[in-house]
Amino acid sequence: MNRLKESRAFYIVISVLIAFGMWLYVVSELNPDSSVSIKNVPITITGQDVLDSRGLMITQQSIQDLDLYVTGKRNSLIKLTSENVTVTVDVSSLANEGEHELRCNIALPSTITTGTVAVADRGNHRIRLTVEKRTSKTVEVRGEFLGSVAEGYQADAFILSPSSLSISGPANLVNQIDYAEVTLNAGELDSTYSGILPFEFVTYDGSRLKSDVVEAGSASIYTVYPIVKVREVPLTVRIVSGGGATKEDVTCTISPSSIQVSGEEKYMDQLEEIFLGTIELSKVNKIAAFHFPIQLSGELTNESGVTEAVVTIQVDGLSSKTLETANIEIINEPAGYTAEAVTQSLNITVRGPEELVGQIQPSQIRVVADLAEQGPSAGQFRVPVKIYLDGAEAVGVVGDSYSISVNLSR
Repeated sequence: MNRLKESRAFYIVISVLIAFGMWLYVVSELNPDSSVSIKNVPITITGQDVLDSRGLMITQQSIQDLDLYVTGKRNSLIKLTSENVTVTVDVSSLANEGEHELRCNIALPSTITTGTVAVADRGNHRIRLTVEKRTSKTVEVRGEFLGSVAEGYQADAFILSPSSLSISGPANLVNQIDYAEVTLNAGELDSTYSGILPFEFVTYDGSRLKSDVVEAGSASIYTVYPIVKVREVPLTVRIVSGGGATKEDVTCTISPSSIQVSGEEKYMDQLEEIFLGTIELSKVNKIAAFHFPIQLSGELTNESGVTEAVVTIQVDGLSSKTLETANIEIINEPAGYTAEAVTQSLNITVRGPEELVGQIQPSQIRVVADLAEQGPSAGQFRVPVKIYLDGAEAVGVVGDSYSISVNLSR
């Protein structure tokens, strides 16, 4: 035991324990004065609503935070951090444009006993602010595409939301701004783009304006860039045989023969042709032109812009002749009325192969007036008739607007 007490290590341990005990006593009982530096305490600007009401705004601020040197009792200093110490600057007293220097107001947390700490040079903490007049206006939002669209596809106009922005800021900056622009950069687009994009301000001279003090009603723009499929689609008609002619006997010309159509891929894949209408050859003598509107469903767009097609039908290689017939028949007379044909004969044009047309006789032609739709009225009326050609399969009647005059009496 005596050997242990005399050892050097024993005395070192005893010394450390005694020193530590004394340090604890000083810290906990005596609470000595000390100092601490608190770095990067952010500066909060208050009273900006008053500036706004005066049409003013802060455009420059000399510093954003402060480094504070605080002295006082140690048990109070250890409670201080950059998060619970506040630095504010009240700008509600500012009424004019220009540069202003204001004192910073420093507040310590309520947990600190009054008088136990002090901020060094408290009255010398100041900030310089630049105040300018605020102005506002609304600018258009535009889209710019930088890239390429895949072959067989077409880009439509940007759809932007919002399509305009309310902006405010220093008059000398806001008055330079022409519009806000979003930029989409993509290659070989073959489907519609949608997403949120940032925007830049473009001045009247075409340059880009970057400024943190110009405020906008939105921080970004929801952007849709529609990409649709596009191709040439043929125009078609249906030809109905009649008047001794079939579609093999005619030359059909459609002008334009096709148009360029765009639309979503699912609709374009279903579109093989654009049907204009039906042409009955019984209505065509030698040559005739028919006008048809070009109609598309609401999901498709006519990129060519042509809204009407002209279909020309020319009959080739057939012969025609006109025969006068008196073979007129009236059917379905109104009850109690007697009908008499005022028209005694009618000229009818027939068409077909030359050798067969030459064999047609007037007696083969029947003119039938059906009065089923005629009201029970007395007097003379012009009524439509149907023409029948008996015993001639390859020869037909040309025209469908034949009519005769009929007299109805009781």
